[in-house]
Amino acid sequence: MDRARRIHSESKTYAKQNADSYGTYKSKWGMRMQSIKWLLIMMLISACTTENDDLSHLNCSAFADTFFRKPVTSQADEFIKQDVETQYAIYICGCQTREPPSVHLAIPFAKKGREAAGLLKEKLSHSRSDATTRDILLVIEQMAIQKSYDVAGDRDLMKVIDVAVSRTKDPFWKKQNEQAYQEIVSSR
Repeated sequence: MDRARRIHSESKTYAKQNADSYGTYKSKWGMRMQSIKWLLIMMLISACTTENDDLSHLNCSAFADTFFRKPVTSQADEFIKQDVETQYAIYICGCQTREPPSVHLAIPFAKKGREAAGLLKEKLSHSRSDATTRDILLVIEQMAIQKSYDVAGDRDLMKVIDVAVSRTKDPFWKKQNEQAYQEIVSSR
């Protein structure tokens, strides 16, 4: 009987020492799992902020309050009227901060042809984000398909694309970017 009381007493003491602020018992395993969960959340937040450095220079919240509140048909009409820099900002913000992403804007953006190609080449050469690389390549691929610009004939742009594709870290997006590259090459 003494042994049973001692075990009961020890288990109550252990439970008190390992209870959270609500008095709920947490095992050592449970506490470790919670610590791991918070560590993973912090790593994800850190990765997202460094991965999307390209977004930090754009005013995405302004577009969320104005441009993206409009119906999709009105968005396309207004998008065409914007200068190339503004189109780039709207497009990147729409693709990376909206659900579903605003990839439909790649088609009117690609119609700018040579005017957009210079900006996209510069942005792509400085991009360190897989998401930004993917989104820029979608527009460039559309240019090649629409024949609004001879992408494959622009050797400098093709070199920038090649480097950007090789720099892609995520295996899924790397494969997508390689396919876009092949589509551009074959569109000639």
